[in-house]
Amino acid sequence: MKKNKIIKDKRGGEKLFSIWWFFVLAIVGGAISIGVLMYYSADIDVREIEADILNKKIVDCIVDKGFLIEEIYKDNFDIYEKCKLNKDLIEGNNFYFKIQIFNELKEIISTINQPILGGNPSFERDCKFTEKVKAEHYLKCIAKKENILYYKNNKLKKGVIEIITASNQKGKEISITK
Repeated sequence: MKKNKIIKDKRGGEKLFSIWWFFVLAIVGGAISIGVLMYYSADIDVREIEADILNKKIVDCIVDKGFLIEEIYKDNFDIYEKCKLNKDLIEGNNFYFKIQIFNELKEIISTINQPILGGNPSFERDCKFTEKVKAEHYLKCIAKKENILYYKNNKLKKGVIEIITASNQKGKEISITK
């Protein structure tokens, strides 16, 4: 009888359990804090991705189902307005693009005001430099060519559009569109 009474009156185990409970909570909280700190302090380089996105956005804007859009032949063609690009951001020295359109003979099509340029013009020279030398902290460039069709004198012609885009934007969240 006396043995059962001793076991029933024990209440110290609950206090001992609560100390361990706070210890486990502290470890879990510390692990979450360290994980969040590691995630947000990571240095992520998205310059190449941004240059590729800008390149694709321009191609999607001026090439429609494989055909060069008609508006590009107009003297007052505004690439920023047509493609809904943020001119202030691109002209703000962190982005660059150059668009050239060639015929089958690799001659620039003369009926279009070319090349169509935007952003920091010194990036073109820097892109040529980074092709030859691996430079980790330099801008990132994307150069793509795509076959297109276009009309000249009401005749269907084949051509190539070449777009070079570059980004030297580091670290902050921005939007290249309006």
